[in-house]
Amino acid sequence: MSKILYVGGNYKTIPQLSGTEFKVEYVQNGIIAINAIQSEDFDAVILEDQLPLMSVGRLTDELISRDNSVPVISIIRSEERKNKFLNNFGHGIFGWFEPKKHSAEELITLLNIAREYHKFFKALSKRDKMDFTAIGYGEIVGVSKKMLNLYNPINQIKNKDVTVLITGESGTGKNIIA
Repeated sequence: MSKILYVGGNYKTIPQLSGTEFKVEYVQNGIIAINAIQSEDFDAVILEDQLPLMSVGRLTDELISRDNSVPVISIIRSEERKNKFLNNFGHGIFGWFEPKKHSAEELITLLNIAREYHKFFKALSKRDKMDFTAIGYGEIVGVSKKMLNLYNPINQIKNKDVTVLITGESGTGKNIIA
């Protein structure tokens, strides 16, 4: 069972998650969310686009500064929020969900990826955690299962004095990994 913190503001539930394997804990605002993230372990945090007391960007910064292992997902309900959303990737937003455009299955898929990332991150050493963000490893963007599988060997060899041959087609990111 995955544990999700839902910062809902005026919204009290996420209908797309009823009857699923996700246990959703609702809080109304960012202050309560910050306290919750410090005292409990969540696989992901979902933020509504309109919250009392604090902007989504500021709340994302606060949550990640306290626990950067928990992916933060934004729900986008308004055009105004959609226009500002890309700025939040700089804050560390893991992903987004638009209820009018995305299906419940897409939200569940996003939460499953977030859970895998959270599990992967928790298993890292303290030193290795410093290289990761909610959107990837160093300058590499990606948190899919395939990307997490790529990060494992990178972590194993990055601090060792060994020669490694990286092969692949042009434009696949060999220089970034090197």
